[in-house]
Amino acid sequence: MRNNIMRKADVEPAMDMDDIGPCILEEEVATAIKELKNNKAEGIDEIPTELLKCMGNTAVKVFFAKNL
Repeated sequence: MRNNIMRKADVEPAMDMDDIGPCILEEEVATAIKELKNNKAEGIDEIPTELLKCMGNTAVKVFFAKNL
């Protein structure tokens, strides 16, 4: 007899055991940085929005660097 019940593993994409969520694309980070508003208080990281925007694609590469 065939089992027609779908398991969770059949529906969700496979992820590594170390992952806690879906992968974030570099393009998504670049778009998010471009959409940040100027003249706002820094967050807990104390990085001004204007600095991230001035860095452009370099800022995105820093976020995705593996060996810092």
